Amino acid sequence: SQEDLEKAMAFYDYVEIQPLECYRPLIEQHSVATMDRLKEILRNIIETGKSLGKIVVATGDVHYLTTEQKIYRDIYIQAQGIGGVRNPLYVYNAERRRKTKSPNQRFLTTDEMLDAFAWLGKELAYEMVVTNTNKITDMTEVIIPVHDRLYPPSIEGANEKLEEICYKTAHE
Repeated sequence: SQEDLEKAMAFYDYVEIQPLECYRPLIEQHSVATMDRLKEILRNIIETGKSLGKIVVATGDVHYLTTEQKIYRDIYIQAQGIGGVRNPLYVYNAERRRKTKSPNQRFLTTDEMLDAFAWLGKELAYEMVVTNTNKITDMTEVIIPVHDRLYPPSIEGANEKLEEICYKTAHE
């Protein structure tokens, strides 16, 4: 319901939607009736997010960098996990599985993202793909996941002990 949607959105700082291609399995699995209905749902998410003062941003739901790497994602989708669990994109019906292709979720350039969201109109697509992604970037602090220099452990007396060992070894 609209109320449930608003409650869910209230928790988040921003809302993201992906290119239509990423939602194709919902149509193939009949969770969403048509592409037009999907667009209607996504427009409602955008409008609701805006009405709640949330930034709505276009993201690629990227799982790999290049088209050639898609095969690894396809293998992952088909693989059986621990305890027999399956990826949500796995199609249980063997005949449908042979005919079904997983969505293309490679990294898209800015122009490709603008094309993917062209159905929203040029201005709204630009806002979500460029303007709002920059707003998210501005909200995010810079972090360095790998240290840029050595950070040896700080152990009390370690420097003195190391110096002692070095001199002792040198004298020997």
